[in-house]
Amino acid sequence: MSQNISYTLNLSEHKTYNRYSSQDGRSYHDFRAIGPRLAWVGTAIDSGWYDQENDSWKPGVDPDSVWLWYYTQEGWYYPATDTSQGHWDNVYNKQRAYNDRWYDTGSWEVNADSTDIFYAPFDLDGYLWDVANLPEHRSDKYKGDIDEWAYHPTRDEFGYFTYNFCPRWYGRSSTSYTVDFDLNAQVGKYNQVKAGFYWRRDFLNHTDIQFVNTRPYSDHYEKEPVNIAAYLQDELKYKKLSLNAGLRYDYFKPRAKGDTISHSERQWSPRLRIAFVVFDNTLLYANYGRFSQVIQLVGSPDKTILYEVGLRHTFTPGLAGQVLAYHKRECYSPYLISETVSPQNTSYAIYNVKNSAKVKGIDLTITKSASRYLSGSLGYSYLDAKGTGPANWYRYIVGTNTQILSINRPLEFDVTHSFKANLNLNLPEGLGPALVGFKPLSDLNINLQFTHYTGVPCIHLDSKGNLGISGSVRFPSTQQTDLKIVKGFKITGGLRCGLFLDVRNLFNVENVVNVYPDNGKPDDDDDSPIWDPSQWGNYADHRYSSGWECYQAAYKDWYKYVKDPANYGIPRIVRMGIWVKL
Repeated sequence: MSQNISYTLNLSEHKTYNRYSSQDGRSYHDFRAIGPRLAWVGTAIDSGWYDQENDSWKPGVDPDSVWLWYYTQEGWYYPATDTSQGHWDNVYNKQRAYNDRWYDTGSWEVNADSTDIFYAPFDLDGYLWDVANLPEHRSDKYKGDIDEWAYHPTRDEFGYFTYNFCPRWYGRSSTSYTVDFDLNAQVGKYNQVKAGFYWRRDFLNHTDIQFVNTRPYSDHYEKEPVNIAAYLQDELKYKKLSLNAGLRYDYFKPRAKGDTISHSERQWSPRLRIAFVVFDNTLLYANYGRFSQVIQLVGSPDKTILYEVGLRHTFTPGLAGQVLAYHKRECYSPYLISETVSPQNTSYAIYNVKNSAKVKGIDLTITKSASRYLSGSLGYSYLDAKGTGPANWYRYIVGTNTQILSINRPLEFDVTHSFKANLNLNLPEGLGPALVGFKPLSDLNINLQFTHYTGVPCIHLDSKGNLGISGSVRFPSTQQTDLKIVKGFKITGGLRCGLFLDVRNLFNVENVVNVYPDNGKPDDDDDSPIWDPSQWGNYADHRYSSGWECYQAAYKDWYKYVKDPANYGIPRIVRMGIWVKL
């Protein structure tokens, strides 16, 4: 606008769409499944027409013909002859036979005059309306039979692995409109004033249906939340002193459709920062501020008060160190209390933000900036995070009568000690000797990162099966080393290309991130002997009989199940590729 005043205006529209569907992305109207509990399928298996192990029909077998053949043998269907067309003995047996043709979400119904049948597809809108508006979780709109399949699919010996599909349909879409305005003005010699305005409107639509019984599980919402914020701050710089003071206003309105109770949230947030040079090459600074952030799960603000003090010192032009101490108090934290509501014949959980947390810590960092080829950093952090709402603990007690915590306990991200190291070697273009016209060290970057974290609290049970005190048992420490190598080449003019190698968890360390709460192990659920074949002594004793082979196969399946990959961090991941820059 002028030499001392400038502004930035951003207008944006952002859309997302996500869909998950069973059976290779089919619509829930097109779900089709068969199983041996269908009488005609059981006959096909017994007759050798259907290969249940490979889930496929034998070559040359027409499923429709087998289906009709079965009901011909039952006396319900009369095939076509030279003098008559194929027909059913009565409309009700025809209805039953058609409903037993597939497991699907719709149903065949008899028409009003009982002369024929018609197909009634699953009415999603009608079902969702029933759930949202009727006092009980009624599902008269749903008459499909896919629930019969869901409870009796083809399974392995332990019932752990299901061969076929989980009948689920998930769709989520969102559209966001944003207006973001910032004004920057230099007022006089020492003051820089900043002001801004932010407005965001979201349109969210979410539907999740799992057809596993005659009352399918569903999660559905339509929301149009609004976020508005405005701020004003002044930064004063005078000699060796810097003072920054500001005030921010936040407004949030969930604007949920339907009967959902929603209310607006407002907050005034003052901010203050002071920094001054105390000695040559040494800066002391302190921060105070209030902050507000919308929690995605519950659509409610998390309000935080932060106190921070730090010291930064430059040892040499390329080497600096920093000490930072902080204390955060979460007025309303994202560590949620879950309350179970049970209206008539259903139940669901609602989340209320009623907790508080205190987080304090110290960070020590040494940083070496790039001087010639090498740069890097080394850091250590101490953290103490306690509160009345550890999220992992509350997720475990949903639906139980366990008493809500009233004292501060370690939170799920309470990493007491952490170490981080980063080393970067950057060799410029043209460096190094040439080999057959090729310089292997030219335009080469090698980066190595190492992290080590002490264990966070985990859920555990005592010898009587009661939920243990949160924070009294922790996961093992974790560590990871990552390596990235990038080699560049100059082709012609401004065109450049190169190769890269990106390796995560270089040494393939098996980091435990989840355990079974009853024994604290990631690869043994400590379940009853019925499910653990290692307890089947009679099999182990018959090592030269078919019983031993059965035991080995059973143990292999059992161990695959209990050593859940979700209990471990990422394995070694290697990515290689080519990059091009114009």
